[in-house]
Amino acid sequence: MATDKKLGQLFERLAQPDTKGYSEKIDVTSLTGEYEALNVTNGSNYTREGSYLDEKYFLKKYYEKYTLDTKKESHSNGIGKGKLKYI
Repeated sequence: MATDKKLGQLFERLAQPDTKGYSEKIDVTSLTGEYEALNVTNGSNYTREGSYLDEKYFLKKYYEKYTLDTKKESHSNGIGKGKLKYI
């Protein structure tokens, strides 16, 4: 199993954030090929608090029932908000 850093770097390659760290939102439920490891069934270890991506970027995580913006709030606010759909 890949580490959160390796998965985070793979996500960076897929998302291609600009110089300010912004990217289009990525559907993390149906990725294929080399990015298939980034698919999530609930949460995602590679975007959790303290992960490689979390320490490098503010993340916007789109759950079934909630949108979490780590620039403004804690990751724990996403708990119980349904499956993660987009990052």
